[in-house]
Amino acid sequence: MARRSDDLVIVDSYFAYDHIKNSVLPLTEMRSYEFDGRIYRGRAIIEHAQHVTAEEKATQHVWASIDNEISVWLDERDVVGIMDEEGYNLAQKAYPNDDYRQNNPDRPTLVFKRR
Repeated sequence: MARRSDDLVIVDSYFAYDHIKNSVLPLTEMRSYEFDGRIYRGRAIIEHAQHVTAEEKATQHVWASIDNEISVWLDERDVVGIMDEEGYNLAQKAYPNDDYRQNNPDRPTLVFKRR
Protein backbone atom coordinates (compact mmCIF):
# COMPACT_ATOMS: atom_id res chain seq x y z
CA MET A 1 0.00 0.00 0.00
CA ALA A 2 2.87 2.39 0.76
CA ARG A 3 4.31 1.85 -2.70
CA ARG A 4 1.01 2.85 -4.33
CA SER A 5 0.83 6.28 -2.74
CA ASP A 6 2.78 9.47 -3.42
CA ASP A 7 1.91 11.30 -0.21
CA LEU A 8 -0.70 9.95 2.25
CA VAL A 9 -1.79 6.49 3.36
CA ILE A 10 -4.84 6.09 5.59
CA VAL A 11 -5.29 2.77 7.36
CA ASP A 12 -8.68 2.20 8.97
CA SER A 13 -8.46 -1.31 10.37
CA TYR A 14 -8.30 -3.47 13.45
CA PHE A 15 -4.91 -4.00 15.06
CA ALA A 16 -3.63 -6.53 17.58
CA TYR A 17 -2.60 -5.30 21.02
CA ASP A 18 -1.26 -7.38 23.91
CA HIS A 19 -3.46 -5.60 26.45
CA ILE A 20 -6.77 -5.96 24.55
CA LYS A 21 -8.43 -9.31 25.20
CA ASN A 22 -11.93 -8.76 23.71
CA SER A 23 -13.08 -7.33 20.39
CA VAL A 24 -15.87 -7.54 17.82
CA LEU A 25 -14.63 -11.02 16.86
CA PRO A 26 -13.12 -13.68 19.12
CA LEU A 27 -9.42 -13.02 19.67
CA THR A 28 -6.71 -15.64 19.61
CA GLU A 29 -3.44 -15.33 21.50
CA MET A 30 -0.77 -12.97 20.20
CA ARG A 31 1.83 -14.86 18.18
CA SER A 32 4.62 -14.36 15.69
CA TYR A 33 4.15 -14.72 11.94
CA GLU A 34 6.88 -14.98 9.33
CA PHE A 35 6.40 -13.34 5.93
CA ASP A 36 9.15 -12.77 3.35
CA GLY A 37 11.79 -13.63 5.93
CA ARG A 38 10.50 -11.10 8.49
CA ILE A 39 8.76 -11.68 11.79
CA TYR A 40 5.56 -9.82 12.68
CA ARG A 41 3.30 -10.08 15.72
CA GLY A 42 -0.46 -10.35 15.57
CA ARG A 43 -3.56 -12.45 16.09
CA ALA A 44 -5.37 -14.90 13.82
CA ILE A 45 -9.00 -13.84 13.47
CA ILE A 46 -11.82 -16.06 12.23
CA GLU A 47 -13.66 -13.87 9.72
CA HIS A 48 -16.24 -16.48 8.68
CA ALA A 49 -17.18 -19.90 9.97
CA GLN A 50 -16.64 -22.63 7.38
CA HIS A 51 -20.40 -23.11 6.84
CA VAL A 52 -21.07 -19.46 5.87
CA THR A 53 -22.13 -19.17 2.22
CA ALA A 54 -20.92 -16.56 -0.27
CA GLU A 55 -24.38 -14.95 -0.17
CA GLU A 56 -24.28 -14.70 3.63
CA LYS A 57 -20.80 -13.17 3.44
CA ALA A 58 -22.07 -10.56 0.99
CA THR A 59 -25.30 -9.71 2.80
CA GLN A 60 -24.79 -10.43 6.51
CA HIS A 61 -21.05 -10.18 7.07
CA VAL A 62 -20.41 -7.02 5.10
CA TRP A 63 -17.55 -5.75 7.32
CA ALA A 64 -15.65 -9.04 7.29
CA SER A 65 -13.23 -10.28 4.67
CA ILE A 66 -14.74 -11.08 1.28
CA ASP A 67 -13.29 -14.55 0.89
CA ASN A 68 -10.77 -15.22 3.65
CA GLU A 69 -12.08 -17.37 6.45
CA ILE A 70 -9.12 -16.38 8.63
CA SER A 71 -7.18 -13.12 8.66
CA VAL A 72 -4.34 -11.72 10.74
CA TRP A 73 -4.61 -8.49 12.65
CA LEU A 74 -1.07 -7.15 12.94
CA ASP A 75 0.40 -5.40 15.95
CA GLU A 76 0.11 -1.65 15.35
CA ARG A 77 3.85 -1.24 16.04
CA ASP A 78 4.67 -3.59 13.16
CA VAL A 79 2.41 -1.67 10.78
CA VAL A 80 4.07 1.60 11.80
CA GLY A 81 7.49 -0.04 11.33
CA ILE A 82 6.61 -1.30 7.84
CA MET A 83 5.40 2.14 6.84
CA ASP A 84 8.53 3.74 8.28
CA GLU A 85 10.70 1.46 6.15
CA GLU A 86 8.71 2.60 3.12
CA GLY A 87 9.38 6.27 3.89
CA TYR A 88 6.26 7.24 5.84
CA ASN A 89 5.86 8.80 9.28
CA LEU A 90 2.81 8.24 11.43
CA ALA A 91 1.17 11.67 11.22
CA GLN A 92 -1.94 10.94 13.25
CA LYS A 93 -3.70 8.19 15.17
CA ALA A 94 -7.37 9.03 15.62
CA TYR A 95 -10.80 7.72 16.53
CA PRO A 96 -14.08 9.31 15.32
CA ASN A 97 -15.08 10.18 18.89
CA ASP A 98 -14.54 9.18 22.52
CA ASP A 99 -17.39 6.66 22.57
CA TYR A 100 -15.98 4.91 19.51
CA ARG A 101 -12.53 4.81 21.10
CA GLN A 102 -13.94 3.34 24.29
CA ASN A 103 -15.93 0.66 22.44
CA ASN A 104 -13.36 -0.06 19.70
CA PRO A 105 -9.91 0.57 21.19
CA ASP A 106 -8.34 -1.83 18.68
CA ARG A 107 -9.62 0.06 15.63
CA PRO A 108 -7.92 3.42 15.29
CA THR A 109 -7.42 5.19 12.01
CA LEU A 110 -3.72 5.67 11.24
CA VAL A 111 -2.64 8.44 8.87
CA PHE A 112 0.84 8.20 7.36
CA LYS A 113 2.65 11.02 5.52
CA ARG A 114 5.56 10.45 3.18
CA ARG A 115 8.81 12.02 4.35
